[in-house]
Amino acid sequence: MLRGDFFKVPRPVKWFMDTIRLIPIFKQRDGFSALRQNQQLFEAFYNLLHKKGSISIMVEGLHDKSKRLNPVQRGTAKIAFGFYEKYNDDSLIISPIGLTYSDVTAFRGIVAIKVAEPIYIKDYLEDYKNNARKAELALTKEIESRIRPCLVHIANPEDDELAETLLDIHRNTTAIPLLPPISKNGQPLEHEITFINQFNELPATTKENLREKTANYFKQLKSLKISDSGVIKNKQFSFINTFFIILGLPVFLIALLTSGLPILLTLQIRKKIKKEEFMGSVSMVVGMFSYLIYFSILLIIALIIGKWWSIIAVIAIPLVGYIGLLYRDFFLSWNNARKFKILPKATQQKLLQERTAILNSVMDLEKLSVQ
Repeated sequence: MLRGDFFKVPRPVKWFMDTIRLIPIFKQRDGFSALRQNQQLFEAFYNLLHKKGSISIMVEGLHDKSKRLNPVQRGTAKIAFGFYEKYNDDSLIISPIGLTYSDVTAFRGIVAIKVAEPIYIKDYLEDYKNNARKAELALTKEIESRIRPCLVHIANPEDDELAETLLDIHRNTTAIPLLPPISKNGQPLEHEITFINQFNELPATTKENLREKTANYFKQLKSLKISDSGVIKNKQFSFINTFFIILGLPVFLIALLTSGLPILLTLQIRKKIKKEEFMGSVSMVVGMFSYLIYFSILLIIALIIGKWWSIIAVIAIPLVGYIGLLYRDFFLSWNNARKFKILPKATQQKLLQERTAILNSVMDLEKLSVQ
């Protein structure tokens, strides 16, 4: 389920959205006629659930790039109880899921997913029979209470920038391998959740002290045109890594040439997106859709040519493209480290000391969290 205005797109894009089972849900701002479509959608949801299907609902009802859980809307509870009313079926399960993005607008960012214990609709049916509205509110509150511990929640919007900065420093300190792209290790997320929960309780004076330290540190990084990851991961700049950078450059250039058109198209459309909250999702859909068309055209051309080498060359394009993507990540890490290592030794030591002082403050907070 996605907000209805997302579907005001050209027919080919809408066809693609329908194909991957995206469904519009409308609000008051979309107009009365649009709202009436919701009841028809609810009937479709009931039928789908009756067939043991599933629905993914963004329960906040809005797009927000900040790391916090906004109030959960009552739509999920309405659908759950509406399903029960239609089929007298109490087997429905709600599975609360928390999503935490390292940077919702960044290409190659990290998303952490945590699933809470399921909620059984049958546990709320007695209350629903006595007072439907009260039961809807209770179920909605329970959904919110189960999702909250599954994600990083910065309570005060005024702390967003500081908390994000501290999380970035910690994340850069942690070694994250390029492969595999999916990990089932939940410790990094648990650590961030614990830290932010403690951070939310800090007095304003402590936060201000941390804000001053981090602002001064990042101001220096900006003036030197280096990054925090380059400071802490400076060992990435080594002879062996430089050798691999040189060795992999031809493969990267081939990947760029063979997969460049979908990338350029995605970048052009990305520039036209005004709201940062939509950049990641729109870019992903455009990239997937355009690459699928691009690859299909190349494959058809290869089949028309009819030579075995042309078919193999086209089939190899996605693999070469993925290797090029890994090379890009490796190069950025290597280059950030290179920029730091060419600085005077005294400057390097000063930056490391300042970073350590900030990190020690974070580690102290972590010890408090454990206690």
